[in-house]
Amino acid sequence: MTVLLLATAGWPPAAALPAEAADSGVATTPTPQLTAAYPNPVFDGDDGEFVVLDVPAGVNLSAYELSDGEDTIELPATDRAGELALAANASAAELAGYDVLPVQTMLSLSNAGETIHLRRTNDSTVVDTLQYEDASEAVLQTPSGPKPVGQTTHRPATTGPANVTAFVLPDDSRPTVDALETADDRILLAGYTLTSTRIRELLLDATARGVAVRVLLDGAPVGGDSPAQVRALDELSAAGVDVRLIGGARARYAFHHAKYAVADDDAIVVTENWKASGTGGHGNRGWGMVVHDERFADALATVYRSDADWRGIQHWPAVREPASRDAGMPANDSYPRRFPARRFQVESATLAVTPDNAERVVLGFIGNATDSLRVQQVRLGDGTLQRALVDAAERGVSVELLLSGKWYVRDENQLLATCLNGYADRAGVPLTVRVVEPRSRFGKVHAKVAVADGDRVLLGSLNWNQYALDRNREVIVVADGDRVAEYYGRVFTADWRGGAWRIPWSVLVTVAGAVLGAGWVLRRWIQFEPDEETAAAARERGRVWVDDADAAGSAVRDGGRGAEHAFRVDREES
Repeated sequence: MTVLLLATAGWPPAAALPAEAADSGVATTPTPQLTAAYPNPVFDGDDGEFVVLDVPAGVNLSAYELSDGEDTIELPATDRAGELALAANASAAELAGYDVLPVQTMLSLSNAGETIHLRRTNDSTVVDTLQYEDASEAVLQTPSGPKPVGQTTHRPATTGPANVTAFVLPDDSRPTVDALETADDRILLAGYTLTSTRIRELLLDATARGVAVRVLLDGAPVGGDSPAQVRALDELSAAGVDVRLIGGARARYAFHHAKYAVADDDAIVVTENWKASGTGGHGNRGWGMVVHDERFADALATVYRSDADWRGIQHWPAVREPASRDAGMPANDSYPRRFPARRFQVESATLAVTPDNAERVVLGFIGNATDSLRVQQVRLGDGTLQRALVDAAERGVSVELLLSGKWYVRDENQLLATCLNGYADRAGVPLTVRVVEPRSRFGKVHAKVAVADGDRVLLGSLNWNQYALDRNREVIVVADGDRVAEYYGRVFTADWRGGAWRIPWSVLVTVAGAVLGAGWVLRRWIQFEPDEETAAAARERGRVWVDDADAAGSAVRDGGRGAEHAFRVDREES
């Protein structure tokens, strides 16, 4: 039997009833909840302010009032339920995609901060409160913090038990091909870019046999659209494929960086872009998983529709622009197949997305580890996930972090490895960082993956940096099962054995001491080309300096923040 949960086991679900009511079994009357306020519209004079209530079915809304401590408005009677935007001028709320409930007057919401109370009219009892500070223009204020207008609020979705097909690239791309090749009803393909000849032909073939095919990509990839992408999107659009782009003034995300597809009742989640290097044969070390489960696929399709049907979407070819990048290398099947795809049954598979819920899920994945964490990333940014890995090591979890050795991140990753390894040596915690050497098994690391305790796996498009967590659309899957974790663990072990780069901490201390003793500050500049796969690094050049070797590890431990730290990473727009 398959069960779809709207909250991930192991992480706090949204409370539905007070604890005492749940324990006693006494039924309670549901009340409306304040879910958002919009105090700073783009219209002149902040015209169009609104407040959003989540109204349960059967609730008499006229029994409530809103107050900001200065003014009070009574709410109108309505038999409507769900999220309703209370507005005197409906324009902004409608643009934000809300169902509007008109009111004669609206509270005058302060841009500098406000506390809004929802009260019962008969006795002024406060049933909910929403407080915010310093409201930026065109930003919703919610109980969990500010968010762009129209940002989705998907919860993690867990299904299980379920069958999955585990695969890695460049070893075996057949699971993706098989799913797209055998689809009869629908294909929803989402990505950052699409240049793969193989994928384009599979989508065209599916369209020809009557499959409803839709494609959703980022509208402004770093460097612009390549000739291969322009050609692919032109051909797909001409064949009747619905091709849409996320971008423009109303874009909800800095980058649409997710990489997934829904093919009938199969959900494909991958770490790779839809291009030659990410679809088999030409080089990327990537991980992928096909979840063979109707309800999981439907949950992912819901994410797709919420993005593709947003009013700020751009349609190809209406926004078609000339190509500005090289076409890229073709797939050439030049790497060995050491790890063929395998099919397993997992106890559960959880879907999570950014910026809605994935940070909580990843932190839970790390925080629940008791024995080991094995993480492979292009690079590791400072922020909550870096600190969570160090915290795990400090509580005794064996943490192995494998980073890319590709030229555009090599220096940055080597310095981070030196700092974290030095901290681990001095603190006596089980944390080891390596920079991978592929040794002809693949071209570069592009995986964004982790294995915990040998029984849980996390993979998807999410680069582990705060920018991607907060501002991108990313999709990940967490699978719980010993056998699937063993499969990916073997891949990690093979790659880890190639990750031999490590400068002894004593060497760095000696060099730093000599330089400092001469009255100099050891300063290192690292310049690298933009990495289109890492949103935070996409338009940045890195500047890194170390004033004191011992302080460097401590600074990394604390996220690289604060004037008292000698280790910093500054980012500048290039």
